[in-house]
Amino acid sequence: MFVLIPFFADMSQLSLAKFTAAKICHELANHLSAVQFVCEDLVESSEETKELLHSIRLLSLTLRFFRNIYAISGHTESLYDIMFDIALSKQIVIKDEDRLLIASNIDYNRERVICGLLYIASKSCKSNDEMIISDDDGKGIIVRVKNKDRMLPSDIENAFRHNVKEDSVNVFAIYLKHLATSVGLVIGIEPTDECPITMRVWEN
Repeated sequence: MFVLIPFFADMSQLSLAKFTAAKICHELANHLSAVQFVCEDLVESSEETKELLHSIRLLSLTLRFFRNIYAISGHTESLYDIMFDIALSKQIVIKDEDRLLIASNIDYNRERVICGLLYIASKSCKSNDEMIISDDDGKGIIVRVKNKDRMLPSDIENAFRHNVKEDSVNVFAIYLKHLATSVGLVIGIEPTDECPITMRVWEN
């Protein structure tokens, strides 16, 4: 007979979804780490092997990122460090111009929102692109990609700009929007001619 554990009974639907996603990422990341360990013993002179190891490493980093960003009571690793490694693996540069995320006293939820936006931006980037984090004259934080040829997918823009059905937009963007709202933050899409991918976060 199935008995609902009180821990789960007290959870909201969003918390339960976050907990489930984090646990799935945790289990998959553990298995991938084992596969990566075995693969590293292979002959690395093979281009196919190098590509395989690179793909495994990037997938492992991505799972670690989601495991921590969906964590309910705080992440166990620095999200910024994981995001930096993801960017490095994809040969993308992250410039924290005002050392906003390097500071050790950054609020946990604010870090989750900013790193989430960095992850979304990275999906539209290519090798040698630059993602820049900067202070908006004390009014908020700006995340932008320094390349006028990069654009956000329409489902990301729809998630942040409009109140639309959750099953018709990017699920992760919807999660970030809800997370930001829950901690008194607002996410805005503010493209410019030089940086079409420009997102701003400020206090509501």
